[in-house]
Amino acid sequence: MVHFVVQSPRGESDLTPLSTEQWGKLEQNLGFKRVDMDRQNLGPVLVAERRGRELWLELVVMALVLGVAEMALARMWTKDA
Repeated sequence: MVHFVVQSPRGESDLTPLSTEQWGKLEQNLGFKRVDMDRQNLGPVLVAERRGRELWLELVVMALVLGVAEMALARMWTKDA
């Protein structure tokens, strides 16, 4: 095993806050929406952005149907024996 250290450029660890113009460029280039925690709560934003629906009920029903079908096929195939 060989241990090594990589020195990253100091420009990558710049912790100065981004300006409004820089945030706008990032939003445009990366396709995200910035949530300002001072002006709005995070909960309603996340609920509004959530898409789709839960599928757990359909999956449970499908598992039950497959179980019943498996039992029916097993009875059919073992009747002849």
